[in-house]
Amino acid sequence: MTVGENQGVKRLRKTCASEAEAKQAAIAERDRLKRTPASLDLTLALGRPDACPEQRVKISGFKPEIDAITWLIAEVSHRLDSNGGFTTDLRLETAP
Repeated sequence: MTVGENQGVKRLRKTCASEAEAKQAAIAERDRLKRTPASLDLTLALGRPDACPEQRVKISGFKPEIDAITWLIAEVSHRLDSNGGFTTDLRLETAP
């Protein structure tokens, strides 16, 4: 049984006693996943000292579905290496 679209199908681990119970479990899982923000981790080859948490950002060059999302910076780490290189690591979440 499938609830919603076939794209990105997730198989439930629990075995249900009836079709109605299976449908209810599938709907509950689908709704739980919709409430969970998507996340994306990026390492920028050229550091961005202006990047800080809670900023809203748009990214490009990925799949259209990813590029269309407004992202919120959840975590930022700036690094200097021994050769003088500066990089920035970002953890992004879907903005509310």
